[in-house]
Amino acid sequence: MNLTSFRKDIYNVAKSVIENHEELEISVGNEGDGVVLMSLADYRALKELQYLENTGVLSTVLDRMENETEDDFSLEDAL
Repeated sequence: MNLTSFRKDIYNVAKSVIENHEELEISVGNEGDGVVLMSLADYRALKELQYLENTGVLSTVLDRMENETEDDFSLEDAL
């Protein structure tokens, strides 16, 4: 979508992006420049994922999930 089209229907376009959880690329100019519109919830989830990756937490969790055993967690310990 180009910037002019976006500007003409900004409310409905933004609402659709939020409801459908789909980002929208908006081109600005002819050089391949532009911006991406996404819902705040999706942006926050992306930033959280980035944080978890950057701190090594994500790889630790995925590794533990892949190598879990029945003895790793006790319901009694959680209560």
